[in-house]
Amino acid sequence: MSGRVFQWFQTYEYMRNFIARFAWMRADSLLLISGAFASFRRDALLDVGGFDPQCLVEDYELIHRLRRYSVDRGLGWDVRVVGEAHAHTDAPDHLGSFLRQRRRWFAGFLQTQYWNRDMTGNPRYGRLGMLMLPVKAIDTMQPIYGLTAFALLLGFLFGGHGAIVVSIFSVIGLKTAIDLAFYLWSIHLYRRWTGERSGNSLWMAMLAALAEPFTFQLVRHVGAALGWLHFLRGGRSWGVQRRSGLVAHDEN
Repeated sequence: MSGRVFQWFQTYEYMRNFIARFAWMRADSLLLISGAFASFRRDALLDVGGFDPQCLVEDYELIHRLRRYSVDRGLGWDVRVVGEAHAHTDAPDHLGSFLRQRRRWFAGFLQTQYWNRDMTGNPRYGRLGMLMLPVKAIDTMQPIYGLTAFALLLGFLFGGHGAIVVSIFSVIGLKTAIDLAFYLWSIHLYRRWTGERSGNSLWMAMLAALAEPFTFQLVRHVGAALGWLHFLRGGRSWGVQRRSGLVAHDEN
């Protein structure tokens, strides 16, 4: 059951992410593709030295190097996502596995941001340097903001500060309404872009949008906070990842 719940939340999370990547691609600022389903030009990969075994998110770090190499040499290389290419991945099916995955992802994200910090706010790299990378710099603080806000909410709630709690829930309600609209719009775009209709129910998306702020989003923040600790300690280990195979063999 836990696997199904994680799978359900991640289905809609991935849909939103894919649509966001398409938008960043349109802005010529795409830095992240699906590592489990990616392809690279072999000559370009060799030119930049291949994958870095010291990085926790080798695909994300590699695209930074490809982008840098292209701009420095005026090559005009492009990074794209393709809606017609479909794949199914076996996502983490329990809390421990999920937290290990998100710890590695976020630690690798911080690692890559630090290694390429000279690109952030650098007009030499166009919209990538002036738009995408500053947004990513702000994203590094996301788990700290999210978990601190939740702790404050609990403190106000159990501390008898009713007026503050009402104000906070008003903000949360507004954000949830915006998220809900974005969820539904993302699914519409996802269906139009990929032609995929199964596994993306609008009613289920609405339920996920309402449930996520106090469930899946908090778990994501915890995983990212663990990523901060992993990064600050200089961790290089991916950790053991086990998958149970939630998708039946005849659906693979």
